[in-house]
Amino acid sequence: MNYVWSVTMKEVRDLTVKELDQREEGGDSIGALHLHTAAGEYVHQVISFEHRDVNEEEGQRWGDALVLGRRAVKSIHSALFHYILNN
Repeated sequence: MNYVWSVTMKEVRDLTVKELDQREEGGDSIGALHLHTAAGEYVHQVISFEHRDVNEEEGQRWGDALVLGRRAVKSIHSALFHYILNN
C-alpha cells in the first residue's frame, strides 16, 4: 500500500481542485478514488492491528470514501487536496 500511495501522490500532488473533481458521468473523481484508497488502508490497519471492525464514528468518517457513488460525489466534491491527504 505504501508503494501505491507514494506513486499516486507523485502523480496527483500538483493537481488543482478542479482537476481532482473531474470525472466521467456516473464515475468517481480522482480525489474520491484517492480518498477511497486511504479509507481502505485505514480499515485494513484497524482490522489487522487492532483486531476489530471500524466503529460507528469511523464508519461515518470514512463511509462515503469506502462506498463511493452518489453520496461520495457530494461529500468529496471540491475537497481541497490537503483535506484528502489528512482524512
